[in-house]
Amino acid sequence: MCQADSTEVSQGAQAEEKNQSVVERAYALFLQRPVAKEDILILKRADEILSGETIWNKNDTRKCYRMMDSWSLFCALQEACIEVTGKYDHRRVAIEEVRFLIEDVAGWLDRKPPFHPLMEYNNLPTTKFEDVKRLLKTAMEKEAARIDRQK
Repeated sequence: MCQADSTEVSQGAQAEEKNQSVVERAYALFLQRPVAKEDILILKRADEILSGETIWNKNDTRKCYRMMDSWSLFCALQEACIEVTGKYDHRRVAIEEVRFLIEDVAGWLDRKPPFHPLMEYNNLPTTKFEDVKRLLKTAMEKEAARIDRQK
């Protein structure tokens, strides 16, 4: 390959990279992070916490307390993370997977901060309890597949 060809390829790669959305770049970096068995347990526990529609808090404020009577998506994930790992990790792989799935559904993460996709998706008038449960199930499946590929 001559120098001119190599420069064109390099410039083409740079242009392609610039065209990638912030979300695509963030997701590519996210996929490099290893998944731990605790991530699956967090998602399962959040799914258990949100055991029925009557327990789901449709009006999330991101103010979560232990032993709540009703749980939003964010609070269920936060509580599950604490129960499984002993502390809340805002950027834990399991929780990030749910955020990226919300991006697939709602296409919001390119917005400017402050932005709280877990809360905002939870509170959308169009979001139903079944949507939240489906999101958690899909996240569990994706993370389980990633664990299998890590072996």
